[in-house]
Amino acid sequence: MQAIYVFASATLLATLVAVGICVLFRRALVALLTEVCEGEARGRFWALFGNSCVVLTTLFTSIFFVPIDEKTAETPTAMLNVFVSTLRGGLFGLLATLGVLGLVLIVAIAAFNARQRRSANKTPQQPLAFEK
Repeated sequence: MQAIYVFASATLLATLVAVGICVLFRRALVALLTEVCEGEARGRFWALFGNSCVVLTTLFTSIFFVPIDEKTAETPTAMLNVFVSTLRGGLFGLLATLGVLGLVLIVAIAAFNARQRRSANKTPQQPLAFEK
């Protein structure tokens, strides 16, 4: 087996894991973003955007972390090294993207809750003296 096939297999595996995570989180993420963004169209857009970022970041980090060693590229140990390094890079990208997405959601949810509390605590204004 050539190193390029090992590399492609590891990249495909990491990307499939990312797609699986996106499918697993899809409903919950759309529901959460629909509430936070105060609209279904906005929530769906940001869910698609987030899922695209998760998959593409996983793919690009898989490609970025490829070990390059031409002299031992055909030995079984080198093939395993290529597979493990590529998969590790892809999974690192997946975890980093999910971490950033989670951090952004925490900030957005806190801002949404603060807006909700402010609107609930508003008291009706007293009419001004000249409005009577």
